[in-house]
Amino acid sequence: MRAVVPIACAARHSAQNIAFHEVGRQAIMADPTGMAANINLHGTKPSKGLAVARMAAHINLCFGNGRCSGNFGRNLQNREALSFQFTPDFQN
Repeated sequence: MRAVVPIACAARHSAQNIAFHEVGRQAIMADPTGMAANINLHGTKPSKGLAVARMAAHINLCFGNGRCSGNFGRNLQNREALSFQFTPDFQN
């Protein structure tokens, strides 16, 4: 690549932006279905890693500008107490 024209991006990233971007990169690289840097050789895609990376990006975008403050509730979802399981406890 000899030249890059950045569009739809910030002039500067905050420390939080940099941290969330690293979380996204690490999620993609850790996805076993994506074979990390060998995606083109194996014909697979890191779909689970990309999903996690998109979640991190969405959180960064929403909470960075205050748009999502009403989207994530603190009330329990369909239960009376915390489950301490891998199922969602809170409203979304």
